[in-house]
Amino acid sequence: SGLSPALHTLILTVKKGEDLRGLFTFDYAQVLVGNATSFNRTVIDAFSDQLRLGPAEPRYLESWNRYGGYNASVPDGVNFSSFRATDLVGANVYAAFKGSTLFYYGPCYTASHAYTVSLDGGANSQPVQLNASVPFTQVVARCLRYYSGGLSTQISDSGSQIEHEILITNSQDKKWLTVHWLEMWDFQLVESTGMSTGAS
Repeated sequence: SGLSPALHTLILTVKKGEDLRGLFTFDYAQVLVGNATSFNRTVIDAFSDQLRLGPAEPRYLESWNRYGGYNASVPDGVNFSSFRATDLVGANVYAAFKGSTLFYYGPCYTASHAYTVSLDGGANSQPVQLNASVPFTQVVARCLRYYSGGLSTQISDSGSQIEHEILITNSQDKKWLTVHWLEMWDFQLVESTGMSTGAS
């Protein structure tokens, strides 16, 4: 953010390390052009009361356990050493949030697998099918499991900002669904000249 109105170049480089099994993937880039009147960044830690574990039955709630972290760099306000995980199919986590952009992070490894994400519509909209399995034994600690941008920041009739909902559900038994934190960006653009995206 805060770049001058000029042509910019982004170069992503994969460097060879001791472990040759490293995996680099790139889906697309989103570029927003305009002047931001404000920018706020908030996080919801896996152990925050803002996250609701479910469904509200003992076997699901008891399946969510606390596990040690993988030395990932995390934003301020996020527990560095621990995350939550479940390997029970149907277990889910729900959160309500405000903002125009959402990021969902949780460790990815060979034992993590299929899950769904529903956004808004009472978090009962058509779920997006995702898979967080990686084809090697190395753990991807700061793993971005879901992203959504361009969410509405309109003010409701009551005068408060519109609240969004996310529901994340484990789709495969004996495979791990992990949650480390949710991150929300909230900003308003004025004098916007457009938006462009690129993919590879």
